[in-house]
Amino acid sequence: MRSLWQDRGGRIFLLVWFGQLISLVGSQLTSFGLGVWVYQQTGSVTDFALILVAAVLPTIVLSPFAGAVADRYDRRRVMILADSAAALSTLSVALLYSTGSLQIWHIYLAALVNSSATAFQMPAYSASISLLVPSEQYGRAAGLGSLSESLSLIFGPLLAGALIGVIGLSGIIALDVLTFVFAVTVVLLVRFPAVPRAEGASGEAPPSFWSEVLAGWKYLTSNRPLLLLILFFAASNLAGALVSVLLTPLVLSYASPIELGIVNGAFGLGMLIGSVLMVTWGGPTRRVRAMLLLSLVNGVVFMLIGGLPSVPVAALAITLSMIGVPILNGAFSVLIRMKVPPELQGRVFSAIMMLAMSAVPVASLLAGPLADRVFEPLMAAGGGLAGSLGGLIGVGDGRGIGLMLILNGLFLIAAAGIHTPGDAERLVDAGADLVAIDSGLVFTGPGLAKRCNELALARMLAGDGAAAAGDDSAAVREKWPWALVIGASMFIGGLMALAIACTRVIMPYDEAMSGLTRAAIGAVSPRLLPFMAHDRVSLAGAMLGVG
Repeated sequence: MRSLWQDRGGRIFLLVWFGQLISLVGSQLTSFGLGVWVYQQTGSVTDFALILVAAVLPTIVLSPFAGAVADRYDRRRVMILADSAAALSTLSVALLYSTGSLQIWHIYLAALVNSSATAFQMPAYSASISLLVPSEQYGRAAGLGSLSESLSLIFGPLLAGALIGVIGLSGIIALDVLTFVFAVTVVLLVRFPAVPRAEGASGEAPPSFWSEVLAGWKYLTSNRPLLLLILFFAASNLAGALVSVLLTPLVLSYASPIELGIVNGAFGLGMLIGSVLMVTWGGPTRRVRAMLLLSLVNGVVFMLIGGLPSVPVAALAITLSMIGVPILNGAFSVLIRMKVPPELQGRVFSAIMMLAMSAVPVASLLAGPLADRVFEPLMAAGGGLAGSLGGLIGVGDGRGIGLMLILNGLFLIAAAGIHTPGDAERLVDAGADLVAIDSGLVFTGPGLAKRCNELALARMLAGDGAAAAGDDSAAVREKWPWALVIGASMFIGGLMALAIACTRVIMPYDEAMSGLTRAAIGAVSPRLLPFMAHDRVSLAGAMLGVG
């Protein structure tokens, strides 16, 4: 943090980051308060879920165009306009509520507007960081981004629960509007460096907006290493989203709602620890290798959660997994900042955001039907797999979901194994200048074609450097991830066997933990418990059910 403050651009970034942190907390206040209001008014989970769809869908649809806007126009102004639009939308909801005119469709409309504003604000903000922060501080900047998200997820709902009984929903929304004003004011008071742009031929007309939109996608599709890396990141997001969707019914199949709150609380705790670690450490230097290792760890964690019906195991596994998320995301964002030209980063970050946010609805659409119609019947008593896999992970409620998480973990391990870092054939474009960055390769020749990393294969992005011809260690470096996968599989098998042998020991321990959990939470207002949950879809229902 101190090293960032010593740089002028770093100081501007820290000020903007603090403003965005305050705004995020305010948004969490309103999101929770309005979610509770909708559920109280309608009693419908469907209405609540539709708000979440409205809050995600515009961002997915508008992201390709929003990225081009962030690259074409002043990113600072884009942020100001986007935040102002969200503030006006939230203020309209506050006025409607204070006059007693607020209806459900108003909430849908506000969610659509705010999501549309996010589609433009996020790529502009993300791409601006590369212009403000020195390259050696990219990792810490990414850690601060994760830290603001984790702090808002933890303290936003807690503050909402503490304040809603004092100032009411109208006061909560008014606070959110003030946080928007604060964030916009900070951005108004600072200046961002101009985006460097490639010079066109003299007298040549500037490219049209639509050609710039297409140029972003052409950059990704022609840049095979970067595209593979983004697709791997999207696969990791999908695997994580499936866990988020399936975790609640899985844990409730063998534990109480109170224990579910403890497990969900591990999301915020782990992410907070990982964010602080990233800020103080700065992240790994061999970034793609770190991403693959963390994905392997997550795969093992998902299999443990699915195979062991234990609250302590689930809570510890989720904590471990979430500690790695800021590190994985930070390493990925640093690679994007170092490999992608600044004038294209808005479009690349918007594409990444689109893929990341698409994972949640895709996971939701896949998980429910597969669990209810395929895996749960297969793992029920007398089901098709009860006599085989049932002897390993058990049969009955939740065991089909557990099997889905095990397969999900295997999928993530396989995805990481396919992207094995190592030496590969190098195809160098004639005339392109190669510059070593993070032991990888980027092209710095003039023009978009030269700046694409089209010919630097994905393995070159692994940060392992280029091995000299005939280096005997190349084969070892090529094989080590596969040895790790085999070792991890053996480790998982050993844990499974140990769990089966110790079932009589583990389950009483769960019961003891349940008693301790109830005793500890009994001293706290029961209305605060559900705010620990990570998944806001289940949050409102849990809160109303307990409180």
